[in-house]
Amino acid sequence: MALMVDGRDMLIVPNKASQPDDVVELYDLKADPTGEKNLAADSAEKVKEMSAMLNAWWKP
Repeated sequence: MALMVDGRDMLIVPNKASQPDDVVELYDLKADPTGEKNLAADSAEKVKEMSAMLNAWWKP
């Protein structure tokens, strides 16, 4: 699993090898500090943007 926080947004990306049934999660930490409403399905562009930032950081 990889986790990234960008401002008020938190992205959680599961490891498909060890967590094949888990889904990508996106939370607005300001509006939902306890992380109860996954916004990933409604915020595909934000997930894509943050995933690209995470992948760029992860690659050497």
